[in-house]
Amino acid sequence: ILAVDDDAHILAALESILSREGFDIETLTDPLQVLAKLEKGDTDLLILDLDMPHLTGVELCRCLLYTSD
Repeated sequence: ILAVDDDAHILAALESILSREGFDIETLTDPLQVLAKLEKGDTDLLILDLDMPHLTGVELCRCLLYTSD
C-alpha cells in the first residue's frame, strides 16, 4: 500500500493502523514522487489525500490514468 498525504500525522496514523493489520505500507508526503514509486511495480493499492500541494488527489489520479496507456 502506498499512502500519499502532505500531513505527516495522517500518514503516521494510517501506517500504524494498516501495519498493525499486517499490511506493508509506504508513505509519501510529496505527490510528485508517486510516479517514480509506482514505476517500481510493487504497489497494489494507492491511498491519496484530496488536498495536497502541487497536485490534488484527483489530478494525480488523472495523471496516472494517462501514464498507464
